[in-house]
Amino acid sequence: MSLQEEEDIIATQHRNQWNGLTQPPVMGTGGCAGFGGFGFNPELTFNPEPSRTEQFDKTIKTITQERGKVYGHPREDFSVAADLMRHFDHLEDHALRHALRMVCVKLARLTTTPDHLDSYVDIVGYVRTAVMVLDKPSSKEKTHG
Repeated sequence: MSLQEEEDIIATQHRNQWNGLTQPPVMGTGGCAGFGGFGFNPELTFNPEPSRTEQFDKTIKTITQERGKVYGHPREDFSVAADLMRHFDHLEDHALRHALRMVCVKLARLTTTPDHLDSYVDIVGYVRTAVMVLDKPSSKEKTHG
């Protein structure tokens, strides 16, 4: 095997070790100890997989922008929902109160986009779960009732 063939094999192995780089290391004049005399291209940038936090932030930004286009700014949406929710504060059944508050969230969204069919479907679903809650007493009610 010639010297050039050996260098080519080493170069290929060396490139395969740097999968996270946007481009592989190249032959250079400034040798790197332990790398068979191969230099390192200073223009290379390490491109690791994004962290979970970075992936989360990117996803949330996308979702927030998409939801904002449909429902408006969260401040307005949450304010309308909170105003509606306070009418259910007196309910002692926490599960029922939660189901009805979720209906309020969807109603608030309809004030911005009344043609958004998904909100109507969600409302019906939450109303059904409220009825299911009424049909099944909590364990506290069974014990104390």
